[in-house]
Amino acid sequence: MQYHYLATRPADANVAGPYSYANAGDGSDYSAYHETYHAGLREFMQRFGYYDVFLIDFDSGDIVYSVAKEVDFGTNLLTGPYRSTGLAEVVWKVQREPIRGRATIVDFSPYLPSYNAPASFIAAPIYNGPHVIGIIALQVPVDRIQDIMTGERNWSNEGMGETGETYIIGQDMLMRSDSRFLIENKSDYFDMVRKTGLSEDIMSLIDKMETSILLQPVQTEGAMRALKGDTGYLVSNDYRDVTVLSTYSKLDIDGLDWGIVSEIDESEAFEPIGKLLQRIMISTAIFIPIVAYLSFWLSQSFLRPVRHLTETAREMKRKYEDGDIEAADAMSFKSDNASEYQDLSHALNHILEKTRDDMKDTRQRQLEYTNLVTSALPLAVAERFRSGDKHIFDESKMATALFVQISNFQSLMRDKDFATMKAYQFELDSAATKLGHKYGLDVFHQIGMEFIAVSGLTTQYMNHSERVFRFLKEIFAAIEKFNAANDCHLELDIGLDVGPMVGSLETDGVLDYDILGEVIYTCREVGYLGESEGICVTERAIKYLKDKSITGNFKKAKETIVLDDKPTPVWWISGDDVMKMKVE
Repeated sequence: MQYHYLATRPADANVAGPYSYANAGDGSDYSAYHETYHAGLREFMQRFGYYDVFLIDFDSGDIVYSVAKEVDFGTNLLTGPYRSTGLAEVVWKVQREPIRGRATIVDFSPYLPSYNAPASFIAAPIYNGPHVIGIIALQVPVDRIQDIMTGERNWSNEGMGETGETYIIGQDMLMRSDSRFLIENKSDYFDMVRKTGLSEDIMSLIDKMETSILLQPVQTEGAMRALKGDTGYLVSNDYRDVTVLSTYSKLDIDGLDWGIVSEIDESEAFEPIGKLLQRIMISTAIFIPIVAYLSFWLSQSFLRPVRHLTETAREMKRKYEDGDIEAADAMSFKSDNASEYQDLSHALNHILEKTRDDMKDTRQRQLEYTNLVTSALPLAVAERFRSGDKHIFDESKMATALFVQISNFQSLMRDKDFATMKAYQFELDSAATKLGHKYGLDVFHQIGMEFIAVSGLTTQYMNHSERVFRFLKEIFAAIEKFNAANDCHLELDIGLDVGPMVGSLETDGVLDYDILGEVIYTCREVGYLGESEGICVTERAIKYLKDKSITGNFKKAKETIVLDDKPTPVWWISGDDVMKMKVE
């Protein structure tokens, strides 16, 4: 393959664009398939910013396809020259645990076929039905992380000032993203790190490769705390031996043992505080005389009416004491200021009391409205509705739907009063809703003791069927516990189907989230077929569950249903067998 696609590739092979060479012209089946799929894989790589996309044979470890086609193309990752690289490591990990739908990632390391540039790899198994046939691997360049960590080199616009930077470190205490100071001023950067004792060989490599990734050591207090899993901040010296304000934390990424550190020079970090103190001192010197004068003037304004009332009262008292009764009786208060202040106080108290009552009423209405929205809509839809989205549409190409009917509930009415029956119903409804929230299922309560539960519609899950069976195991356990506590014998008749469905909410005065799809009707139809307590499952659902490695003691039921105008078998499993199932 290297001969046809590397050694003898024409000089103008990529004239239509980078990596556009699609057919070696050797007439082989490989070249025909290559021409069919190459353009799509190249577009995927370029759109999402990956350096390369590989397809690898699962058993042999051969690289059977590569978009970039460097010297690793066509080699074997188990025995070939690149068996010690990050790509070989991630392939070995997937071979060891080929879990469907799970991606595996490995840390950055120099990758020789890409001129020893630092590269990380992500890989996942490729399945054909229940069989794993290959591995897809993506080469992640440092550029993607660089753009995130540097804000596309716009540190100031990102609020990092003149000296702030954020970088990633690995367990080897080496950088996984570039130093800001290397990018902005290489000579100043080398002058500073040289003083810390960094060897000339390391600095030569940094200069030659124009990166500090996997080369610049960061043996600082913040970096060590981050890698231990701590989160916090402190003032300490950074890798340049400059005093900085440093914040640090552990990065929670499966497969990577990284820490993240964000730092800014102490002098710049605390500069605004010094300026603020200076401004406060100047403002205080200016405003204290002004505030003192205003305080005196306002106090005199408020005291003047009181003084007037006091002087009037004293004058009246003096006239009474002097015996000038007529003159004293003729006197009156020109303005009933005390009464005015009292009236003002009463008015303000009245306004305050009414305001408190209005606020209490508003909070109560908001609480009632929130409870209404939460009870009427699925949890994910309710959150979007409260955020302002009044026209909601969800669509899923593959989701799991359950119809659940609690049998024998009406038989309890013979010897239970109405209040007890309502309490039982509320307990069972609450249990179903709570378990639905726990496993991400949307529960739609129907008339009586029936409800529909859906997984994978309002929130898309790769493991929607697994979530449904974990929900079923607990709902059977809850019914068993309820029966034991209340000396009764309730049973669950359940129907299950998988397929596409849609949901929508159009707020025209009614909070009603509609779910549509054939699976909603078929799960109800097979649910009513229950021969005894357990789950009836459609034929297509059985096939889907087998593809997802969800197996159990399913037996073919006596009844059938009509799908696509022809009778279709229905499968059944008891509640006891559901409880015994092992679901990942």
